[in-house]
Amino acid sequence: MPTAEFRGTTIVDLGCGSLNPFTFSFLLLMLGARRAYAVDLEAVQDLGVAVRAMATAATWLLLDSKRILGSEVIAPEEIIRNLDGFQLPLLSAGNLDGIASDRLLHRIESIDALSVADCEADAVFSVSLFEHVERVDDALDSLHRITKPGGIGNHVIDFSDHRIYAGQVKSPFEFLKIDTREPLVYGSNRIRCDEFCQMFERHGFAVEQVHTEGPYTVELREEERAQFVEPFKSMRRENLSAVGARIVVRRR
Repeated sequence: MPTAEFRGTTIVDLGCGSLNPFTFSFLLLMLGARRAYAVDLEAVQDLGVAVRAMATAATWLLLDSKRILGSEVIAPEEIIRNLDGFQLPLLSAGNLDGIASDRLLHRIESIDALSVADCEADAVFSVSLFEHVERVDDALDSLHRITKPGGIGNHVIDFSDHRIYAGQVKSPFEFLKIDTREPLVYGSNRIRCDEFCQMFERHGFAVEQVHTEGPYTVELREEERAQFVEPFKSMRRENLSAVGARIVVRRR
């Protein structure tokens, strides 16, 4: 979204994490959002560190907005106006009182039990969250409830066997070879890109963009595909070889 599209909006950051949970929401507030919800299942590990990270982000944006926004430009005067209610000296000291608590709200709750009001969110963001959700239908019902008609969702989903990141397996497809009815296999649900898009559509979202190019797609050898269990063995090659995607949806 261009920076102008954030003005006056309410945004929800799902899976904000426990290490640095506030900075993404704070960035969107500095770009003009009215309110932001930072949501995760885990409590913040170190509040002082998390709050000081907000001050660092503000400094970067104020001194050189292109460092964060690339070609987008926002004037320092506009950023200062958008910081209404926040106190940068307190943030720099790691003091939680520097946060405008009516504008940046931290919630420790499940995606299928969100305290966000009906139709409150203009935009919902997630990164590497949906592959870990066991009851995706319930989660999408929840997102449909909180998102305004016409509101957007921007979701980055990782379809890889996550054991690859710790060097436990060599292939991102390894868990597609396991014959099991368990909804999560090594922490992931194994739902592929096509299936996620269909699920979004069934739950009242129009899929507007699907980005699977670049590092999101890897080569899948036919001899490895032959080792997959069903239903994966019979899926489209393009669907299988996408090990990640950014899916942009809009609530109908």
